[in-house]
Amino acid sequence: MSEPTMPPSLPPMSGQSIPQGSVPATGRIENGDYYFDKFDDRPIPTMVNRLIIEKGSWTKAIIGFVFGRSFLLACVNSVRTEQSVVAMILCFLIGALLIVAGLAMMPRKDYIDYQGFYVTSIFGSKRFPWLSFAYQFLRP
Repeated sequence: MSEPTMPPSLPPMSGQSIPQGSVPATGRIENGDYYFDKFDDRPIPTMVNRLIIEKGSWTKAIIGFVFGRSFLLACVNSVRTEQSVVAMILCFLIGALLIVAGLAMMPRKDYIDYQGFYVTSIFGSKRFPWLSFAYQFLRP
């Protein structure tokens, strides 16, 4: 009689090794920095100095800028041809929203290292040390 085996779809039990040879590496390591990939389900290596999370892309940002510009030009055209004020305001609001969305989707990098978090945005960048980051959420 053979021993019962677990189905292959279940995760390995504690103490079992996971074969890594056949799994392609999706996260990359450059100069001691680990560039995180959201589709990578393997553990983060402990030998790296920083974990870098890349956000946004130029493609998404350019699409937002192009559509925003188109709506702003439609707003200018509606002012020039004296069309309805509602159409002008609507085109301006949609165009401005798409321009801001394009700015928010520009590529940037966030870091996690031994000192804490380093977060970038369209308004600048800021470092959150480990303790102050935790206390920020614990304050009444």
